Amino acid sequence: METEEQVDTQKELGMWMTTNLMPTEHRKNAVQKATGTLHWIRQAFKLFAPELFGKIFGAFVTPDLDYQTPVWTPWLKKDVNLLEQVQRRAAKMVDGLREIQRIKDAIDNYPDFPKMGIQFKDIFGIFRNPALVQESIDVLAELVAKHYTKNKPLDAIVAMDARGFLLGPMLAVKLNCAFIPIRKAKKLPGECYSEEYELEYGKAILELQKSALSPGARVLVLDDLIAIGGTLAAACKLVRKASAEPVGCVVLLELADLNGREKLEELGVSVQSLITL
Repeated sequence: METEEQVDTQKELGMWMTTNLMPTEHRKNAVQKATGTLHWIRQAFKLFAPELFGKIFGAFVTPDLDYQTPVWTPWLKKDVNLLEQVQRRAAKMVDGLREIQRIKDAIDNYPDFPKMGIQFKDIFGIFRNPALVQESIDVLAELVAKHYTKNKPLDAIVAMDARGFLLGPMLAVKLNCAFIPIRKAKKLPGECYSEEYELEYGKAILELQKSALSPGARVLVLDDLIAIGGTLAAACKLVRKASAEPVGCVVLLELADLNGREKLEELGVSVQSLITL
């Protein structure tokens, strides 16, 4: 059996001719490594121009596959399919990057609004384009599926007044779960749980109807963005007051320099963002 050093040398020469593995096993090993590299690229590069992806793919992924090309001929169909899995996954990543870039381009920045020193991120440009709205919901649904619904479905999505209401109902329909509104104080009828929280520019109170969630419900907390994290943290506390479980938070946009996710991590709740600035 070859040593790791011998195998590495054979790879460099494009001739990994070991007899210890059948062709399909070679392909599986190559695909597993290449797929792992793709995952690393996606995690390391949260957002980058799609035209750069080819260069990154060529530098980090192609070497895992190239040495397979000349070794076994003719290829079995299943071996070809194994290697094509990586190409399909890479192509899907590029499409996703293009979608995210289009969404990012539709978000405007307004300095000193609503107060001096605040950089207001306006997502309303997304809603002027129906196709972009659909893309936003689709990629948010993929983000939720990747992190929060692999083993169990959601029971509900809660979103905050007011911009969370633009995304929440559509995402809930997409994921086949309930939508529950969280609103500012005195805006909801009936008995409510209340939670005070801090904004970038003041304090406020959020409320959740006591009848809205069942004990033990798996709840996703959704908002358009996370800045200092006060709104999302208050929403998670409201969900827990209802004896439900905030499985995580998802936002369209994260302002990373404000460290809002730290406030959620202190509560033991993870945050996933589509775009990070």
